[in-house]
Amino acid sequence: MAVLGAGCAPTPDLHLAGMVARGDYGAARVHSDQLVAGRHGTGGDIDRVTVLNRMRQVIATLADGYVDGHESDVLSLFDLLRQQGLNRDRTTAAVVLCEGIRLWKGEPFEQAMAYHYIALHYALRGQWGNVRAATDNALFHLRDFGSGNAISNPTATDLVRHTIADPDYLDHGYVAVPSDFTLGHLMFAIAALRLGRGDEARDHFDHVLRCAPALAPTVKRLRCGNYDTLLLIDYGFGPAKIATGPDGAVAAFAPRTASDDQVLLVDLGDGQGPSFHAAVADLNHMAAHHRWRNLEDVRRAKSAIGTLLMGTGTGVMMAKSYDRNDAAELIGLGVVLAGAAVRASALADTRYCEILPQRVYLVPLTWPVDRRTVRLQIEGLAETHCQVGGLHAAGEDTFHVGYVRMIANDATPPAWSASTEVLYANDASPGSAVSRLPYILGGNCVRMPSSEVLADYRRHGLPGHVSLADLETLYRIEDIAIRPSRGAPADRHVLEGGRSLRPPAPSTAGFMRLFVQHHPPYHPRSGRVRKLAAALKGAGLTCHMAKDPP
Repeated sequence: MAVLGAGCAPTPDLHLAGMVARGDYGAARVHSDQLVAGRHGTGGDIDRVTVLNRMRQVIATLADGYVDGHESDVLSLFDLLRQQGLNRDRTTAAVVLCEGIRLWKGEPFEQAMAYHYIALHYALRGQWGNVRAATDNALFHLRDFGSGNAISNPTATDLVRHTIADPDYLDHGYVAVPSDFTLGHLMFAIAALRLGRGDEARDHFDHVLRCAPALAPTVKRLRCGNYDTLLLIDYGFGPAKIATGPDGAVAAFAPRTASDDQVLLVDLGDGQGPSFHAAVADLNHMAAHHRWRNLEDVRRAKSAIGTLLMGTGTGVMMAKSYDRNDAAELIGLGVVLAGAAVRASALADTRYCEILPQRVYLVPLTWPVDRRTVRLQIEGLAETHCQVGGLHAAGEDTFHVGYVRMIANDATPPAWSASTEVLYANDASPGSAVSRLPYILGGNCVRMPSSEVLADYRRHGLPGHVSLADLETLYRIEDIAIRPSRGAPADRHVLEGGRSLRPPAPSTAGFMRLFVQHHPPYHPRSGRVRKLAAALKGAGLTCHMAKDPP
């Protein structure tokens, strides 16, 4: 059982990671939904990877900018992470017999990031009480085996050495210490400020300064509170989990995106030049510290014990074979098999969330009233240049949150990353583009049909005999949802061949990907829509709206 269990852990979903790397967040979102539904990609082993697939789904959905209709997914992940025993005694200890057959809940840093994305979901909705609650769960205490010892960050070998000398070392050799998850502390402090809990905010800001003095400029800006926009920027891919050491018993993390001190440049276009923002989380650094890892020390100890048992058993069998002692041979064989089982159970579990970012930037700013977009770029990485828009309408006095997953590593930047103009009228940012005619009739509007929208269409040439009921019928016969069920997740957007008009949240990569680049013209499925679209095109009303991509 140990051999079979340890050897059947699912491999990373490289297909999903590739979609995220290319910025194809719509496809990544749909793919992750299918993983959760068990339709493909799980090998029928949905139970062991339920938490992993939920985490993939929440991250991919946020990267695509979707919030409405996905709270049930977020709450499901939250409930799974909080199952009894996950953070027993406010530490990240978890005792299991065989990693390959356990329910995956991730390494401690993965758990903390999962809670962060739950908090981000609610931040995009402006629900700061839920942000505070989710982030509080991300700040669980950590096991520190370096406190009071000569080695501040002991390796797996160091911990095994202590365990051999003291079999109970793993139970009492650590100190439970407050989390140094700076991203979590900052998000908690921001939520506390939004809720009027100034004392709480101050405590968490002070903790960040003790953990990461280099973040003092960010903390200073956040403390003052005189900003109306908060941007969260993800970049790169977190480390891959691999098996190393004797018998593959030690879990190690190999960086996929290199860590560095490069800052995020934020250009508001106000003549003052770009501002500079340091990363507030680096997952490579977190994964490299023993505080943020689970059981590699236990695995190494199992491997060493298993090797010893196999050697002892083989010796018994060989020594007694000369006496033709069948009982001794059976005992020796039993010891060998026991040793093999222990070694097999020590194989490192290499499952990990392959779409976590390598770093996170947190940017407080005051959005210029005369601008629709803000330019972003990581210093020295020209391929990360992108623009964020669609967030504020003129004259608004509201606090907004935006989120962008930057294109990772050496991927070719897509067209939308350098665009500035919102080309398609949508319900997420009314007024950001001139609405002419429906996209399904050759125009540029993907708003839900309404009396106001119909009036716009008529001003731009839609025949007066087309009523609101007629317009809704056109969408229905094209199988496009115009009255999505409350709480139901969105299908792919009609601009990318789907059947949904629901827009992503403003100031997200998903919003920019859909609305600031040209999409191919819509190809009607029904004869009725084809006929009306052809009539409008013949009248010269739609030929300049939908264009093929350059």
